Amino acid sequence: MKPKQKKQLLQQVNRKSRTFTEQEMMAFGERIIKSYLAASLITLRDTFGFGRIRLERFLKGESRHAQAIKKGYVTTDEILDQIEKETKFNLQQFIEEQAKEMEK
Repeated sequence: MKPKQKKQLLQQVNRKSRTFTEQEMMAFGERIIKSYLAASLITLRDTFGFGRIRLERFLKGESRHAQAIKKGYVTTDEILDQIEKETKFNLQQFIEEQAKEMEK
């Protein structure tokens, strides 16, 4: 590593942490959600042949479940437990397996 690169790296490490406004945090959260939904929609279209009507049905269903979580009617863990009981699909296990695959 060149001295100039090392100096830049140390400057980045020594920077004070930044405090974000509520508006910045909301915008960040919205970008994450929009990115996730965009990835979901393109997968549903490309892999499963969903068109506009089924994409809308998916988003309406997803929105109902998200609102139920937000309002405290159900928790994410409760949903995932139910999915695992009914389908034997464990999201955490899947995420860990995918992470190992990406490391290869």
